[in-house]
Amino acid sequence: MKSPCIRMCTLNDDEVCLGCGRLLTEITSWTGYSEQQRTNISAECVLRLKALEQGEAVIVSSCNSRPLDM
Repeated sequence: MKSPCIRMCTLNDDEVCLGCGRLLTEITSWTGYSEQQRTNISAECVLRLKALEQGEAVIVSSCNSRPLDM
């Protein structure tokens, strides 16, 4: 899966990218995630960005997505 990065990298106080919706840890670990983990994170990103647009509390993480052990 391609990275959801849109080259609008700005982190808020919760370390959420305002461009793609990923957490800083998700950005830095992206290449270590499985396809399923990337799919799950991408779905969370959509929810985070919608929450930010609506001024709601941001969902920081609902699935402990850790990269695969190499």
